[in-house]
Amino acid sequence: MDQYKPMRKTAESALPSLLLGTAAGVALSAALLALTAMVFVKLKTPPAAAASLVTTAEGACGAFAAGYVTLRLFGSRGLLMGALSGLLMFCCVLAGGSASGGASLSPMLIKCAVFTVCGAAGGVVRVNKRAKLPKVK
Repeated sequence: MDQYKPMRKTAESALPSLLLGTAAGVALSAALLALTAMVFVKLKTPPAAAASLVTTAEGACGAFAAGYVTLRLFGSRGLLMGALSGLLMFCCVLAGGSASGGASLSPMLIKCAVFTVCGAAGGVVRVNKRAKLPKVK
């Protein structure tokens, strides 16, 4: 008798939810980054010091959304699944940063922590959201 069969089934069903949630978070972050890029172009002299902070904040919003959407699809284990979706989103950012040659270790560790915590927070918020019950007449 396979005692790990329920866990294996949960892991198999978690992967599509995790990938779709992360894709939603990446899409939101990309949209926010495009909007910020338009604002910076309109300013003509964008603040160079604010660029890193703004991109981290937008990534954090995307990680929160990734955790939320992942748990909307999966439905349980909010902290774990949210943190995994934030971590997977960070891996996407790390791959992009490494490909462009602009990845340095210290800011990336901070982004990893921020993305993981925000993804976990999104998952916890979604899991703890009360279901709307129909009104009884």
